[in-house]
Amino acid sequence: MSSFKKLRESILEKKLSPEEQQIKIGEVKKIIGPIADKFPTICSDASVLRFLKARNYNTIKAARMLRGTIKWRLEFKPDKIRW
Repeated sequence: MSSFKKLRESILEKKLSPEEQQIKIGEVKKIIGPIADKFPTICSDASVLRFLKARNYNTIKAARMLRGTIKWRLEFKPDKIRW
């Protein structure tokens, strides 16, 4: 397989059914554990789905990215910023 074809396949987003998406969302929430309950907005199904899409539905990469986002939010507290 040519490198161009591999690159093209990696860029194209997978298409999953709503049922498959829910399974992947559940897997990510299971990986991150009780953190999901402490941050219901960041760990909502819609939010987790965005992380999954960003990582082409790789649950481990999506969970790692979500944990990083939570860590960043705890450190820099963007919700406290007032204009």
